[in-house]
Amino acid sequence: MSDSRRITVTLPEPLAEAVRTAVKSGTYASTSDVVRDAVALWQSQADERARESAQLRKAWDEGKASGAARPFDIKAIIGRAEAALKTRRRA
Repeated sequence: MSDSRRITVTLPEPLAEAVRTAVKSGTYASTSDVVRDAVALWQSQADERARESAQLRKAWDEGKASGAARPFDIKAIIGRAEAALKTRRRA
């Protein structure tokens, strides 16, 4: 990697041992590979959380923009759902 940069990372002993074990087992060629994979996974998860947060923010904004909630009759809603279920079961 021509655009790589060396950094120093200090890990608690249990994590350092996990890194050494991953290298000794052959899962990774070097400690750098383990850390590189871990950072890439962390970045991927952070990106996914950011996307999910943006989607939630958009849905929230759309909900607020749609105006106040209208009154509803829960018994009527349940009645329609039960009728639809009966129709589906007959089919």
